[in-house]
Amino acid sequence: MEIMMDMTMTVTKDIITKNKCPSQETGIYFTTRITSNLILSQTLFFMKKIITTKRLHLREANLDDAEFIFELLNSKGWLDNIGDREIRTIDDAKNYITNKLMPDYGKENIAMFIMERKEDGVSIGTCGLIKRPQLEDVDIGFAILENYGKKGYAYEAASATLKMAIDEIKIKRILGVTTLENKNSQRLLEKIGLSFEKMIPFDDEELMLFSKG
Repeated sequence: MEIMMDMTMTVTKDIITKNKCPSQETGIYFTTRITSNLILSQTLFFMKKIITTKRLHLREANLDDAEFIFELLNSKGWLDNIGDREIRTIDDAKNYITNKLMPDYGKENIAMFIMERKEDGVSIGTCGLIKRPQLEDVDIGFAILENYGKKGYAYEAASATLKMAIDEIKIKRILGVTTLENKNSQRLLEKIGLSFEKMIPFDDEELMLFSKG
């Protein structure tokens, strides 16, 4: 949820401040734009945390994540293994959040969430559940910035997401799809308990289908 309060005035000096007030279930922060010690605009965000692990929060995305989404979706790992989503500007990233991520929130947590480190609040990846029209069942998806790879974060997020899917949402069969070239994804899917089933046609390519249940 986003609440926006605006007042119109002449801008002579522009300062942006960011304040964060975390709680157990909802991280709350606001960005404030001031001029001559007067508030010009204030945006208040409520970030719902869906999963908490030892080192991570998995939370809903909001428009303040646009720079992170821009970086992630243009990273080499994303482009090589997932594909080009044509995110060329920060506005494109905001549109992606608004049109691709936010509409799924509240639907039994079958959605993609931001992977955020507890220690410093830095966003490092995404993880969640997806219902794709090409697949009969829900599948688990994940992506992480290269700087945070090989540290166990993706496994921590994916295993907790799988547990939520089975224990809370009561999903009986979970899928995972990846390319033949993406060995890291294959290993992670196997590590959280999925097994290779078969090759399947998927849009204009063939993907490896993993499943559990």
